[in-house]
Amino acid sequence: MKPINRIVRIFPDGTWDRSLLSGGAANGDLYGMAVVNSQWYLGGAFSGYAQRGGINNITRVSNQGTVDTMLVETYTKKLIYVPTFNGGTDAAITEIYAFNNKIIASGNFKYYLSRRYDQPSRQLKDSTVIDTVDVRQLVRFNPNGTLDKTWRFDPNATGYGGAKGKSLPGSNGYISTLMHTDGKILVYGNFTKFDDASAGYVTRLNTDGTIDATFNPGGAGADFIVNYASYNETTKKYLLCGTFKKFNGVASESLVMLNYDGSVDQSFVPKKFVGGILISPNSLVMVYA
Repeated sequence: MKPINRIVRIFPDGTWDRSLLSGGAANGDLYGMAVVNSQWYLGGAFSGYAQRGGINNITRVSNQGTVDTMLVETYTKKLIYVPTFNGGTDAAITEIYAFNNKIIASGNFKYYLSRRYDQPSRQLKDSTVIDTVDVRQLVRFNPNGTLDKTWRFDPNATGYGGAKGKSLPGSNGYISTLMHTDGKILVYGNFTKFDDASAGYVTRLNTDGTIDATFNPGGAGADFIVNYASYNETTKKYLLCGTFKKFNGVASESLVMLNYDGSVDQSFVPKKFVGGILISPNSLVMVYA
């Protein structure tokens, strides 16, 4: 019996494609995958892939499942193989997307990380230096892992250790995200502010990462946590569920349908839930009254 180690490829009939060369694969959880130019970008909570270390929650692998590596020279002139994708985060990546040949990741991380392998230790031996940049909850990577500082980034702000530049502030709580095919991103979770603007547990971002002022303008949003959101590209409506009682002042206990502009679709009237918490429509932890 061959272990699949958190990643597997199957044929349309459901049988296992044994040609996927993932080896030991990730040494932690994988939460998502984005594809750019036939290369796979894996996001999750892991520090190694196929016995290759130097990874912080995201890496690039070929469409055959092998980790993408490159040869670098160390301070003492040794040649070593390291992951080609040189970028990551200090905490788990919970959602990952591809858009316009860039990789967008979200999670409740605080920093973008990258590595330099040609630095000396105090004993003049090889040392790996991890560079850190303030990046709050949302980040866009270039295909090689470098930080895209044109997206949700203030180059004039003072960041970690006095460095110049850091991301926009993000939310005052935890977030989840949902990307549209047009590149806009719905952000939801447990927060009342986003980028220092009031937000009732949900907001939407433009493709440049700024707040979309056309989403629910003047609306209060939910009055408590949004646990799950989905979007129907055909009807252009959202379905949200959570522990809220109202949305924009309209009674919408635990479940609400929104129009594309964020207003409540009052034609959607769910039955009352009692005795639990609604996590998502696919896993109801409640019973109808």
